[in-house]
Amino acid sequence: MGTKPIPTSIFTRIVSIAALLCFVCSCGEKRREQPLAIDGIIDLSTWDFEKDGTVELKGEWRFAWQQLVDPIASKEFRSKFSQNIKVPGLWQKHSHPTIQDTSLPGQGYATYALEVWLPKTRPFKALGFVSAQAVSASTWRVLSIDAHDTLASIRQGIPGLSAEKTTPVHSEFFTTLDIGSRERILVMVQVSNFYHARGDLRAGQIGTQETLSAERVGKQALSAIIVGVLSIIALYHLILFLQRREDLAPFYFACFSGVMGIRQWVMARFSQGMGQAWSVDGYKFFVALEYASLPLGVMS
Repeated sequence: MGTKPIPTSIFTRIVSIAALLCFVCSCGEKRREQPLAIDGIIDLSTWDFEKDGTVELKGEWRFAWQQLVDPIASKEFRSKFSQNIKVPGLWQKHSHPTIQDTSLPGQGYATYALEVWLPKTRPFKALGFVSAQAVSASTWRVLSIDAHDTLASIRQGIPGLSAEKTTPVHSEFFTTLDIGSRERILVMVQVSNFYHARGDLRAGQIGTQETLSAERVGKQALSAIIVGVLSIIALYHLILFLQRREDLAPFYFACFSGVMGIRQWVMARFSQGMGQAWSVDGYKFFVALEYASLPLGVMS
């Protein structure tokens, strides 16, 4: 018994829809290339946050290894600590400041600093800031250039000088940013990692409050929809299996959908956003769940 060919009309519709999706995806507004930080300074003086969008604070940050530096003026930090490190980037890919021909270990603590030059003209709306996930605990501070004023502070767990003094958390947070008439600000991040094999810091974002808030809500809504859809699919196929237990295919697909739904929940950091998993045991549990979800999905 031969396989029936796909009707021409249906095939044409499928090809048309695929072509339309490709066209829509390729017609996105071309945005200006984002600047990169060089030697601990990122120049946004000609950037238009409303027209050009948000900026990821990528590039070379000033870096103080094995020190949790309290807020100090940008000029003082730059004079004391001349070493740079790429953000985002793993510690192990960076050379050790005092031991030749040796890379940094995956565990320890450090302070990052970045001077941000803001647009001189102020037609843009109020600014916001999104901290990026650090492994495995961090405190983000947005300061005036002389560090006298704290414009924003975000805590991702509690960074410390030892494992006993560190509370690790995986998450990112949004806050408003009142810069006033300042043309330069300083971003300082204290990071410690004693509970993961690889320490790193990912790039935070700065932009208008409206844009950052919309992007954050959009990401969370999409993740919630994916979790919901996968949960419904898993439940539906589990019911199918219970009705015909001799057919194992629905059971395996239910397991796969359930595992992928759990992974999506974990990767979206919903539990951390609700105030859960703010402990060493909670951190270890969700990291183990994150890594276990991939092989479990393949096995199912």
